[in-house]
Amino acid sequence: MKRKVISVTLSLILVLSLCLTGAAAAPPDGGKAYGNVNKELDVDLLEEMDEDELEVTLRDAGPETRRPLSALEEEHPAPDIAGNPDEEGGPEPEQRGLEKAVAQAIYLDEAIKETVGGKVYGTNFAALVRQIEGTGEKNAARLSAVVRKLYHFTWRYQEILAEKEKAAEALVLLTDELVRLTYRYEMNNRVRLNIYQDAARIYSLMGCYRRAAGALELAAETAPDSEEVYKHLKHLYREKWEKKIRVYVRGKRPDFGGVEPVIRNGRTLVPVRGLAEALGGNVEWNGKNKQVTIVNGDVNITLTIGSLNATVNGRNVKLDVPAVIEKGRTLVPLRFVMENMGAKVDYDHESGLIVVL
Repeated sequence: MKRKVISVTLSLILVLSLCLTGAAAAPPDGGKAYGNVNKELDVDLLEEMDEDELEVTLRDAGPETRRPLSALEEEHPAPDIAGNPDEEGGPEPEQRGLEKAVAQAIYLDEAIKETVGGKVYGTNFAALVRQIEGTGEKNAARLSAVVRKLYHFTWRYQEILAEKEKAAEALVLLTDELVRLTYRYEMNNRVRLNIYQDAARIYSLMGCYRRAAGALELAAETAPDSEEVYKHLKHLYREKWEKKIRVYVRGKRPDFGGVEPVIRNGRTLVPVRGLAEALGGNVEWNGKNKQVTIVNGDVNITLTIGSLNATVNGRNVKLDVPAVIEKGRTLVPLRFVMENMGAKVDYDHESGLIVVL
């Protein structure tokens, strides 16, 4: 009997220490954006958020050797939420997606209980996910609140999760399902942006950086002018990948047809068709004169292959670097074309990220 009392006492001390450790590691916004982290889910809290409270910098979960998820993105590719991930037949798409999220939440709840030996903050995610169903216009707000709470939980227990593969994998896959649901519900851009940013924070804390970048790309499409989104993308590209030219035009990655941008005399050249079409323009090719003309609204730009002479609406202009042909594609100086179309170009030297707005 005495041994049993000692065992129970030690278990209580362990659970209490885990809870206290989690409380000390509050999110950088102090939990203000969600209110009391132990409070029942309340969609009205989302309306009380201030923009400043949403600006949380992505953080690492620790050394690679402490993350059991190094192979997760190979075994479970990031969700292709632009398409329909569901099979034909069965319930309506919204219900199928929600059922997947509930099932993954149940798995996460069980994994958390196994990890910490009992119920702690945030371990009833299945009940929270179920609240998304049948709430009409509040679907999107409830979805956003669940993702926010999941992020707060991840922040608090990231060290424990980094050591427990089952719980960590369940958390990441639940986030996948919640992100997929954003394509099933009507929502304003602010709510959608909150979901993608919080998902990126969860993925980053769990070391799933490709997923984090994917969520931030969705955020960029949602809010093309958001400096905060591009700041996080720059951080990821600087820290987690080799420097490489990556171009975003008004929140989207242009289709360059498999041809990579190149650097010539300190200038970036990119395939002309993908660049022009990203801004809604058209491209005309004159094979006889080896000239390419870009037409976008009332702007007409003509460049000649290998020549430093160009024209903008009939006006002669000197280039720093000429247009070239690489792998059968015509490449043009990005900054020259974009700025003459009235766009703003920002280049981050450390990451290679180019943002055109």
